[in-house]
Amino acid sequence: MAELLPEFHQQALRVSGGRVSVIIRFNPRTQTLQGTSAAGLDELGPEPWLADTSGQAAAERTWAGGSPLFFQDLSDLPTRLGASGALLVPLLSGGDRIGLLIIGGEELDRGDAVDAEVAVVGDLLSVALERAKRQRDADLQQDLRELAAELARSVSSSLHLNASLEVFCDRASRLFTADHVSVWLHDRRARTLDLAASSNAAEVANRQRLGTDDTTVPVSRVLRGIRAEVVASMHHNAPDVLVPLKGRRRALGTLELRGVRIDAGDEIDLLDRLEEVGRQLSAAIENVWLLEDVLRSRRELESTFNSLADLVFVSDSRTLRVTHANQAVATRLGRRAADLIEHPLAEFFGPDLVNWVAQLGPGGGQIATGYESREFEDPVLKGTFLFTVSPLIGRDDERIGHVIVARDVTDHARLEAERVELRDRLTQSEKLAALGQFVAGIAHELNNPLQGVIGHVELLLQSTGPGTTRFKRDLKLVFREADRAAKIVHNLLVFAGSRRITRRRLNVNHVVTKVLALRATACAAARIDVTKVLAVKLPRIAGDALLLQQAVLNIVVNAEQALASVPEPRRLEIRTRTALHGIEIRIADNGTGISAEALPRLFEPFFTTKEVGQGTGLGLAIAYGIVQEHAGELHAANRPEGGAAFTIELPSESEAVE
Repeated sequence: MAELLPEFHQQALRVSGGRVSVIIRFNPRTQTLQGTSAAGLDELGPEPWLADTSGQAAAERTWAGGSPLFFQDLSDLPTRLGASGALLVPLLSGGDRIGLLIIGGEELDRGDAVDAEVAVVGDLLSVALERAKRQRDADLQQDLRELAAELARSVSSSLHLNASLEVFCDRASRLFTADHVSVWLHDRRARTLDLAASSNAAEVANRQRLGTDDTTVPVSRVLRGIRAEVVASMHHNAPDVLVPLKGRRRALGTLELRGVRIDAGDEIDLLDRLEEVGRQLSAAIENVWLLEDVLRSRRELESTFNSLADLVFVSDSRTLRVTHANQAVATRLGRRAADLIEHPLAEFFGPDLVNWVAQLGPGGGQIATGYESREFEDPVLKGTFLFTVSPLIGRDDERIGHVIVARDVTDHARLEAERVELRDRLTQSEKLAALGQFVAGIAHELNNPLQGVIGHVELLLQSTGPGTTRFKRDLKLVFREADRAAKIVHNLLVFAGSRRITRRRLNVNHVVTKVLALRATACAAARIDVTKVLAVKLPRIAGDALLLQQAVLNIVVNAEQALASVPEPRRLEIRTRTALHGIEIRIADNGTGISAEALPRLFEPFFTTKEVGQGTGLGLAIAYGIVQEHAGELHAANRPEGGAAFTIELPSESEAVE
């Protein structure tokens, strides 16, 4: 076009006999006519042509008529053309306005033939301008494709937006012959524009930042606009061009080109090209930001997933194979999380859970929106777990898998069992305390008349008067039963704690030895083999030797009675040893053991499994009370090999509670 335009001017002047020829282009952005090329003028000037009302009306008439029109005394033409009259030739393309060809002179040739020749020149000029525009559009598309491809390659290879924008700025500065190109990105939270990239490395190093509310700064003002703008440069002779970068729902930033060389009449095409570049760049920036958001969300989800203390599996609902597993699962199983994928659930869970999940099935088209929980003792995970299974719903609202959360409740179950045991022991202690107070009152009331009965019977037995001999057999029976009742009352007082404990340093081995000496004859008669294992250097304890002897004796007698109903060999073992906080006495037999019904009530007073008249049910209760008085504990349990075992735990002298 630089070579063709002078030819068009010469042809227009030759045909019309004019002195000045000017081509002005229509700017659809500003609805103004801008000078592009001229012959016979020293300077076009930057001001719009035909800007007043009369000039605009003349232009509209020319375009509407589609043929050259002559005008005189248009306000600005005499000054700018040096002539009072001017011929306006319409430049149209398919009805769209391209501009006007203005021919000025004092003695223009007029007539239909001249107007026809001038119209031909205008038509040829319109075709040339349109072809040039189409060529520029094609070049624009090619340049934009290359620029977009280069930006896409840079982004995809590094996924680092700022580095990719640096490449873009360098390429764009060469493409648009600008001194340098910068990209400012919008930080919505901070309400700032940050310089992200520039073809001038020194500017990036300064990390410039602008407030978005400062509309006096062109870069910030254009952020809110929708079209590219040409502004006077503060640093260069050539103007700056600012292009707003818009996303789907938000402003992304501003593209700044400083010192852009704009040829006369090329501003329209340049801004179109830059707006297209802005759209391409905006799409690339938003895609990168969206990808970063997705990757960040994925990392956060994976971090949260792996930070859960509970074991989390995701399985396919049909094949029951693992599709995801968190780090807690891998740690529990001692394997890498990646090694668990696509393996069946049966490798990681016990059969109870696998069968339960299999029964849930793939949903059968009916969507399960809730969850189900069950507790299993899992042999593979080796512990007690609370399993919660929730449905994993796909795009078509169908169950595509199961989310299995396993919470280790082994410690909780153990603590719950201990809590129940402590509660039972507390209940037992409360029962004994209440019953002890009741028994103590009754025992004291019974003790006085019993002692009177025993004393009078003894006196009658010692009397030798006439007639007493025939009553002595009956008196001996009365004395024996009264003495038995007195012993029961004594035991009740011991159980109730009415006897004051006399604490002295003592060796438990001596207590055990005395008990076995007392029962040696009875055990031999019952054919019971007694084994005694006493620890050497056993710590001393602070306690009442007689009461402890009573407690051990009651347990030994209970064991003898249990062995009476079993065939030989009958074995009784008593053992002492050092424990964590004191000493331990263990009395075990190979009898029938303790029934499940009797075990919880074993130390209750007056509870007995013997027949009526065979026992009072106070022996073990008294032993339990004596051990508690010594700040110790008494436990009963069945032995795995058969029989029962009673364990007395007593604190050492330093641990004892006075």
